[in-house]
Amino acid sequence: MVALRQAAQALVEEQEDLKILVLCPYEIPLPFLDEREIQRYGHAGALETSALLAINENLVGNEIPPVPRPAFPPFQVLAHPEACFPSGILGDPTKASRELGEKILSHFVSEITKLLE
Repeated sequence: MVALRQAAQALVEEQEDLKILVLCPYEIPLPFLDEREIQRYGHAGALETSALLAINENLVGNEIPPVPRPAFPPFQVLAHPEACFPSGILGDPTKASRELGEKILSHFVSEITKLLE
């Protein structure tokens, strides 16, 4: 994100009326996840799987296995973190749904629209 912010900075310095947002969807609060006991972060977890179900459910496999959250050593940067989660899944995809994905994507669009106004 730092490289994107630096590139954006150079552009807005050249054209001051230009409005650029550099953000990751994970930075946008999703208050409705707490009531469903869903973690925000996690590759192929409930959040990402729900979004894909809303975009194109054919991209999500038919069998969504329950996968325990791997235990990473605190604060340690690992050379091969994938060894801690061989399934490639971080989070709980069993809590995913198309309905939740539509709600997440709609919320992202709404919040980004507010930032651009």
